[in-house]
Amino acid sequence: MSYRVLDLFAGAGGLSLGFKNAGNFSIAVAIENNKYAKETCRINHKETIMLDDVLDYSDFSAFKNKYGEFDVVIGGPPCQGFSNANRQHNQIINLNNLLVKKFIEFIEGIKPKVFVMENVKMIRSKTHFYLLSAADIDLGIFSEKLFKTQILVLPNITYEEALLFSDEHSLKFVSNGIPLLKKKIKAYEKGIQKSSIEEFRAELLGIIGDNPTLNELLSSDILEYLPIKNGSRLFDRVSSFAVMEELSKQKIYIKEMRRSDNGIELKCLSIGVEEYIRNSLSSDYKISADIYNTVEYGVPQTRERFVMIGVLRNLGVDPVVPVPTIALQEDFRTVGDAIRNLEEVEPSYFVCSDGVKVQEQLKTDNNPLNCLFDSDVIHNHFITKSTEVALERFALIEPGKNFHSLDSKYTKTYEKPERTQNSIYRRLEYNKPCPTVTNVRKSMWIHPKFDRAISIREAARLQSFPDSFVFVGSKDRQYQQIGNAVPPLFATAIAKAVLCMLE
Repeated sequence: MSYRVLDLFAGAGGLSLGFKNAGNFSIAVAIENNKYAKETCRINHKETIMLDDVLDYSDFSAFKNKYGEFDVVIGGPPCQGFSNANRQHNQIINLNNLLVKKFIEFIEGIKPKVFVMENVKMIRSKTHFYLLSAADIDLGIFSEKLFKTQILVLPNITYEEALLFSDEHSLKFVSNGIPLLKKKIKAYEKGIQKSSIEEFRAELLGIIGDNPTLNELLSSDILEYLPIKNGSRLFDRVSSFAVMEELSKQKIYIKEMRRSDNGIELKCLSIGVEEYIRNSLSSDYKISADIYNTVEYGVPQTRERFVMIGVLRNLGVDPVVPVPTIALQEDFRTVGDAIRNLEEVEPSYFVCSDGVKVQEQLKTDNNPLNCLFDSDVIHNHFITKSTEVALERFALIEPGKNFHSLDSKYTKTYEKPERTQNSIYRRLEYNKPCPTVTNVRKSMWIHPKFDRAISIREAARLQSFPDSFVFVGSKDRQYQQIGNAVPPLFATAIAKAVLCMLE
């Protein structure tokens, strides 16, 4: 029997690939709104119906009538949530309540036998939480003991201005222009956009046009605007109004609004992301959640991820968790296992679709990752052209070392080199698993043997993608798709656990 799977927030399709490789699953429908990741998913899962955006769907009866019933729903909604970790910058890093809520709506509306949510391990941290709307509170499914108070600081907004948009513990602010203003000002203050101050002010005034609200709030600030490297008053005001607009859109409950020394403070109620999902779905599902390290499942990478598995209560079974396939550290798959056999294949600087024909057999009798070498054509073996400064750094960094091992004369191009992350300019080691793969182009990861960047194909192998899996888009978009993906070997272990519950 083949169980039908719906993949939400599918990305490039790593989680889907793991389920397909486990057998007994067909990826019937996948939803992804990034056009490049969607195209990658489409060409590697040709049997799957690809849809654009989870936010397009709310009538789940109509959805099932069109696309059928689903046994399993899988996915990883972006879960940065709200964070007060960077309040010193007077910003909220990300507002993804709607996407978490949409994932829950799909589970409630589709009612699959099993659901799987994969995400960052930080979902359990105190900086990842879900701000509650009045509707959330009225549901009555959350214990007030779980509520925590979060204070959002909105600089350079007056209490009187905020009061104009206050409506019984919520905000009603719609701008039709604030996001674009924020983007433009940020680019100008970073020096990305080049124009005179007079021309730039005129451009900003053109954006607000005849919008009476924005004219009242911002026209005088624009006329007096002078750029400041670390954030101007205008940028602070626009950023604060952007937060107000997001809070309005998501109908976040405002417990209290008060003046502060430099603006206003909004007191809101929050609940942890994991607790929000558990409480929303636990009446219908038995739920298990934990942190797993993909290196224990055959992936040549120490990548810790949060996985939540839910099974319908009326099935009468308990959640089954993925069982590690490797118990001993000395048996962990390594960088060498994954990419050493590409040493003789020269990477290209140019994106092309033909790939490189491999003349010699890549598989060896003792390589535990032979399953990845399933094609005699190597696709996506591209790298970006490095600057002379970067190449100098590459040559000086030893395996296992990073940016911080460099002499200070080689780090002067960084404004605050001491604050650079340990993942930057990391040279990999052949005899160990690699650290967590993100966008290795941005992190400037270095090949273990050669003074060059890690190629897209090498990064894909470190994520346990087989050579037959082809990525599309610009080089940066391909690197990003790989960094965002669920490692397929780990996904297969999850799929086998799901299969145990279904059978």
